[in-house]
Amino acid sequence: MLVATAQARIYPGQTLGHDVTFQLVNADLTSNGVQYDTVHSTATAGVDSIIIVKSIDFNFGDTATFKPMIDCYFDFIVEFKADGSATADVSWKAQARDKNGTWADLFSYVTYADIGTSYVAKEYKGYSKLPSTFDQVPCDVRILFRCDEDDEGRARLKSGSYVRVIFLDQ
Repeated sequence: MLVATAQARIYPGQTLGHDVTFQLVNADLTSNGVQYDTVHSTATAGVDSIIIVKSIDFNFGDTATFKPMIDCYFDFIVEFKADGSATADVSWKAQARDKNGTWADLFSYVTYADIGTSYVAKEYKGYSKLPSTFDQVPCDVRILFRCDEDDEGRARLKSGSYVRVIFLDQ
């Protein structure tokens, strides 16, 4: 029987990476057993509202040093609805950046026409292409949304939403 093995090459001075998952929702369970973040609302049509901003950071007992990111996987589950309009359109996107850096889109705005007045769950997940403005820890992640009608958009982040970061400690 032939058994194939693979070996990772570790270079002098390099350590293996850390793989850490950050849950985005920390709330009480609802009556149906699901956790949601606070409900967020839009105000002016076409203007971004923030659903969540999450800082991803560690304290390794040393001074605040930046750790190079190897990979980032995200899974965002957001529920949207309109407050009273059957014709309101809702759009959302996620962004990330190195700590206090420039925001870069993880995915461009996605629009849902005539979202309706009952919550509709939408999910985006996958590995992020790491732009130069989002390639190290600590970093920040945020989710934005907007509505095409004044005071209509509603959004809540659902439990199970997370960001997984793999980075080197060097």
